[in-house]
Amino acid sequence: MMVETRLLVLLVLAVSGCSVGETKLKPPLNLPVDLSRAGVVAETNFTVDELNVYDFFLEFDYQSGNELDRKRVRKVLGDNALDKTGDPLEPGVTTPVRLEVFKLGKNNMCRVFQKQLSPTLTFWGGDSFGKNIGGKLLFPGTYHLRLENLSANPVYASIKTDFVVGVDRFKTTVSKNMEKVQECLP
Repeated sequence: MMVETRLLVLLVLAVSGCSVGETKLKPPLNLPVDLSRAGVVAETNFTVDELNVYDFFLEFDYQSGNELDRKRVRKVLGDNALDKTGDPLEPGVTTPVRLEVFKLGKNNMCRVFQKQLSPTLTFWGGDSFGKNIGGKLLFPGTYHLRLENLSANPVYASIKTDFVVGVDRFKTTVSKNMEKVQECLP
């Protein structure tokens, strides 16, 4: 019975044109990350079908309807109020990260986005908080991203965290007129 089930699944995949282990990820992407440890926490290839600005951010969840958990997570993340120099008044536990995005060619790889920062709280709602890392106009093609956490922070072990790649159609309408080609970064 088990062998028949496996054969049936493989037959359905073959007829539908899919192959086992071959997945084309497309934004929006939500990749679970563990910020309680240092090192690469997210790495994947993804496909862009349409010229758009793609935003990169960290999303921190709290228990729906649980005000105590919401306050706990908010305290860890800090506040979004800034002082006169642009530094957060209540920074919380920092989340220093490095994000690199590469466009993959047939025989080469071209870095199109690189940013290292400790993002601050920028948005909240829908049972989560967010820290924006940045955004980039991406042309159609295949890309590779790597998010590295630069500092182990054990307090984040108890907070469900995702790295998100989203589409920002508002910024896209502005950016399409500004950037005609995608250049490689050093």
